[in-house]
Amino acid sequence: MEPKISVTIAIPTYNRLHYLKEAVTSALAQNYPNIEILISQNPHHDREIRESIAKYCQGVASRDARVRYQLRPRNLGPSENHRWVFENARGDYVILIGDDDRLLPKAIETLVNKVVPGAIVVFGLRYIIDAEGRRQPRPVLPADPDASFFGGWPFSQHEVPEGPLDDAELWAWRQGMGVETSLIKTDVFRRVRYREDLDMPDMEFFIVLARQGSKFVFVPEYVTEYRFHPDSTTGRGFVNFIALFDDLERLTVRAQIEPYKRKYLGMLAFRAASRALLASDVDCVRRLLLSRYYPRNVRTGSKGLIIKATAALPGNLGPRAYKLLYTIRFGHQYKPASV
Repeated sequence: MEPKISVTIAIPTYNRLHYLKEAVTSALAQNYPNIEILISQNPHHDREIRESIAKYCQGVASRDARVRYQLRPRNLGPSENHRWVFENARGDYVILIGDDDRLLPKAIETLVNKVVPGAIVVFGLRYIIDAEGRRQPRPVLPADPDASFFGGWPFSQHEVPEGPLDDAELWAWRQGMGVETSLIKTDVFRRVRYREDLDMPDMEFFIVLARQGSKFVFVPEYVTEYRFHPDSTTGRGFVNFIALFDDLERLTVRAQIEPYKRKYLGMLAFRAASRALLASDVDCVRRLLLSRYYPRNVRTGSKGLIIKATAALPGNLGPRAYKLLYTIRFGHQYKPASV
C-alpha cells in the first residue's frame, strides 16, 4: 500500500546542467514511492545553455511520470523560481534542493518516518561536498566563528536536540536547518512565502515560521549533500545582505536568543556595508555603522576602518576609492552577482 504522505522534490534550475543531472538522478533514486519531482527552469540568456537544460528536463519528464517540468517564460530571479515550485507542488510536503545538491537515497523515507501530527518542518543533517562532489570532513568550530562567513553554520546542526523542538526559533537563529534538508508543509509555505528580494531567503523564512509557533522536528540523520563551490549562491555570498540585515534587525527576540542574533547580524553588517559602498549607497553605510549590531572588532579592524574612512569622503569619492581597493585586492572589478 502506497504511503499516505506525498512529497514533492522541488528543483529550481538556471545554468548548471552538469550538476542538475546529479540532483535529478538523486531524486529519482529515492526508495520512498509517493513522490513527485518538480523542475522549474529560469531561462538563461544564452540560448545554447537554455535549450540544453530544457532538452534534458523534457527527456527525463517523458521517461518518468513522477517528473514534471516547467520552463518559465522569463527569468524572474531565484526566489520567484523557488516560489513557483512551492505553489505548484502537489505533495503534502515539499523539500527544495539546489540544482547543485544531491539527496541521499533514503532521504525522503528517513524524514517522512519522523513526521508527527502537526509537524510543519521535519529536517535532518547535511554533508558538505565540493565542486567535484567530494564530501568534506565534519568541520571543527573555529576559535572565532564570527570570522567565518557562516558564523556558526554548519556546526550548529550537530547540536540540535532530536525530535520535536521546544525552542525552534533559537535553532532557526543558529541556522540549524536548511530547505535542502527539510520537509516543509506545502500549504504553510504558500501562506508564509519567501521574501522576493533575498537570494537565500530560508534563514528569515524559518525564523518567521518558528515565531508563529510552528512545530519543527529534527531527525539526526544525514539526508542531503549540500554543494559548496565558487559559483553557488552560498559561495558567492548573499546578493542582498542589506535587505536581510534590515529585516532581521527589527525583530525583537528573547534574551536567550539575542547573542545568536548579534552574532549573525554582526556577520552580515560588514558585508552589507561593503556591498552598499560597491553600490555607491553611502547613506546605507553610515546607517549600518550606527547600528548596535555592527561588531566592535570590525569597527577597529583594518577592514572596518577602511569602510568608515571611505564612507566619510565627500560625494562619490568614497565608493570610487572602495571599488579601486576591491579591484586591487581581487584582481577584477566588482560586478553584481547574476541570477
